[in-house]
Amino acid sequence: MPAKQARLIALAVVLPLTASLPAMAETLKSRGLDADSESVQPQQFDELRDRLERQQELLERQQEELERQRREIQAQQRRLDNLEQQEAVTARPEAPETDDSPTTQAVVKDPKATGAAVPLGTLMKDDDKEKRGAMMLPGTQLSFDIGGYAKADFIHDFDNAGDEDTFVPSLIPVNGPSEDRDGRSRFLARQSRVNIDVRRPETPFGPFHAFVEGDFFGGGGNQRVSNSNEFRLRHAYGELGPLLVGQTWSTFMDPAALPATLDFSGPGGQSFIRQGQVRWTQTFSDRWSLAVALENPEGDVFDTDGDRTTGEGNPINLDEYPDAVLRGRYVSGWGHLQSGLLLRQIGVNNDAGFAEDTFAYGVNLSGQIKLPALGVNDSLMFQVNYGDGIGRYLLDIAGSGADAVIDSQNDRLETLQAWGGYLAYEHWWTGRLRSSFIGSYVNLDSEEFQGPATFDSSIYSAVNLIFSPLPQVNLGVEYLYGRRENRNGDSGKASRLQSSAQFFF
Repeated sequence: MPAKQARLIALAVVLPLTASLPAMAETLKSRGLDADSESVQPQQFDELRDRLERQQELLERQQEELERQRREIQAQQRRLDNLEQQEAVTARPEAPETDDSPTTQAVVKDPKATGAAVPLGTLMKDDDKEKRGAMMLPGTQLSFDIGGYAKADFIHDFDNAGDEDTFVPSLIPVNGPSEDRDGRSRFLARQSRVNIDVRRPETPFGPFHAFVEGDFFGGGGNQRVSNSNEFRLRHAYGELGPLLVGQTWSTFMDPAALPATLDFSGPGGQSFIRQGQVRWTQTFSDRWSLAVALENPEGDVFDTDGDRTTGEGNPINLDEYPDAVLRGRYVSGWGHLQSGLLLRQIGVNNDAGFAEDTFAYGVNLSGQIKLPALGVNDSLMFQVNYGDGIGRYLLDIAGSGADAVIDSQNDRLETLQAWGGYLAYEHWWTGRLRSSFIGSYVNLDSEEFQGPATFDSSIYSAVNLIFSPLPQVNLGVEYLYGRRENRNGDSGKASRLQSSAQFFF
């Protein structure tokens, strides 16, 4: 018999006996064992009463100890149940070597992003809402988990891609000596990350969740000696019921519709940003939800001469009001659809005496559609973004002054219209092998006075092959092609080959 069951049986036998001893003592007393009984002398009665009182105290202490042990057994049982659940999910039998049909989708523990079952090969960019394998903190109702992954990348550029660690088409050189430079090779592990996740499923106010994550894609470091990279904050937020407060993905984003890429950047046409916010999500049913949020504002403005550096004579952004986001989401067995509305104020006040603010907006539509007719786990992912003054929210042109530009001749602040999107198809060749095919486009409607070399559009494309020999390991290779075009029609292109090894913990 297992030790756990034996201890429970012992408790079931001893507790009723200890509870009945006081009643037995009263029964003995009622049968004549008192001071008036002829068979017992007063001195004997006092001695018997003292023994009974000592025995009663001993039994009370034993009852307290048994109660403590009972609570300890219950805590051990909860931990055992968690371990058994984790083992049941992660210790799946290996598929036969000859099985080429992905009838069972392999899963991994999501380190984000947090611990839930997700398709293998997905490069985690978010925290998941379902933790598995977490440990219970003693004496609390909180689960605690440390997750993350180590990811090593080898990158070879056939052309000058502009950025050596991420593939960003808007940075591809156009004309000039830099365009003619040959490509280069690079090894790095900057995408590796670690996170801490704490949860309590039930509170009077709804589920409790706190999550902190960082990676090594910060600034600083060099390749001369140690190849060091600075640690940076990715996520730091808390949730209580429908309320979220802290830094995480913008409510305008749809992380669940992002395709898997080995490239850390991903398709340039996606809405992509992490920032501080206050969000309320109202769930109406298992399928419908609505979220509203106030998020950190940050204008991204070009001066007339194209210089966006803050300083004397250059634009100083006035972030007077937070960005407002409204998001609707529908989830079904075939996938999900999401739509967002973004409202912003962009303002500038520089040392040259120019001061103006203007209204900006953006809308998007995204989703994931399952395609069982093409493959058991195949799916189509997409997103389309459009707006006036939303350059900061489009990944490829974020940080390039694509929100607005100062028209010094007319003394106006002009917002810039932009749109972008992507389409991706994910196909599972077998239960361990899959590919993603991705195409993305971005267009910025710049002003004529910004000059002929101003960014106009870009193309991002990628195809990869990802193999998962174990649920905790992804091995992949990816080919990327990008193209940038300026207002005058001049263009530059670049291609890259990247291979990656990813190890979850």
